[in-house]
Amino acid sequence: MSLIHHIQTGSATTSGGSATVSLTCMHSQIALVYVEPTTASTVYDVKLTDTYNIDVYHRKNNTNILRDFNRPVPVYNNMTLTIENSTADEAFTYLLVFRES
Repeated sequence: MSLIHHIQTGSATTSGGSATVSLTCMHSQIALVYVEPTTASTVYDVKLTDTYNIDVYHRKNNTNILRDFNRPVPVYNNMTLTIENSTADEAFTYLLVFRES
C-alpha cells in the first residue's frame, strides 16, 4: 500500500509578530510541520486552524527550526497556518506534509 503525500511549502513574513497562510489539505493527516525563521534566536508560536476555527495543532515558544514529525492529526478541511507572537518581524520558511488518509 503506497501513501500519497501532499506538500505545502512557501514563505510568510510576520508583521506585528504574526502571519497567516491558507493551505489546501483535504482528507489527510499531518505528517510533518517544518517552520524556520530567518534568525535562529527568534521565538514564535505555530498553529494550524481548520475552517471551523478549531486549532488542530499548536506549538508555543519555538526557537530556531521547528521540526515536528508524525503528528497523526486528521485534517478534513482547508487549513490556515498561523505564525504568531514572533519576537521579530521577518520571513519564515514553511514546509507541511499531509499524508492522505
